[in-house]
Amino acid sequence: MKIKKNFINLSDPGVLEMFGGEEFWERTSLPAGQVALKEGDATQDFYYIVSGSVRVSKSMANGEERELAVLKEGDFFGENSLISASARTASITALADCELLKLSPDSFRRMVKKDAEASTGILLGIMQGLNSRIAVMNNRLLAVYEMTEILHEYRGDRQFMMQSVFARLSEVLECDTMVIFGMDGLPQFSHPNMGADKVMEIQMMVPDMASQLNMDDAPAYLIKKGTAFVSIHNLKGQIVAILTVELCDENNDKDLKFLMTIAEQIGHVIS
Repeated sequence: MKIKKNFINLSDPGVLEMFGGEEFWERTSLPAGQVALKEGDATQDFYYIVSGSVRVSKSMANGEERELAVLKEGDFFGENSLISASARTASITALADCELLKLSPDSFRRMVKKDAEASTGILLGIMQGLNSRIAVMNNRLLAVYEMTEILHEYRGDRQFMMQSVFARLSEVLECDTMVIFGMDGLPQFSHPNMGADKVMEIQMMVPDMASQLNMDDAPAYLIKKGTAFVSIHNLKGQIVAILTVELCDENNDKDLKFLMTIAEQIGHVIS
């Protein structure tokens, strides 16, 4: 499920002018690899991404840095600076060179006094954008529950079971290029919309991916040529199959974690 960017399209010069223009907004650049915001720092500015992409991450109790999301053109971050004085709750790092629009709290307060309609529109846009992000999260949680139910209810008819799972996966990821291969490299289940040529194209990569995923300390998934290869394990922890899904530009780390969860549930049934 793609995040619908409900925030105002400030990349359009005419729209930007309607919402304060350069009187309130400052253009700034962020080179790839540079940290824009650091978790725990005092709240400062609100940013709109004109171009480029950033990684949102948070420090875990064990010291691990965990990716929460990837934000791209049309997204925003640092919204707490406009609505509260709390410290930053996550770090923001540029994945690619970014062009940003920055709105400081002082500039926003001036905007509130001079143009209440524009400032209200910005706050409403932030609320709509945050609601969209929550909707994506809720949709994934619901999908996991529904697919778990499907896997257990229809385990006696595996073909129908997997077609139903693929249909729900397609709704969440907005793609229909997905196949489950056995460790012998042969396709076991595929999305009904997939052609034989596409299945064969992915099948050519399976032996190498299967060999790597079957190694000691192997990762849960690998990505090659835009396709995710996610290992499916039985209840004994043995890899028994591979779920392959062609990723689109909108898919991110959360989608891969979602696929890992589904692969785990599939392994409980087909192994």
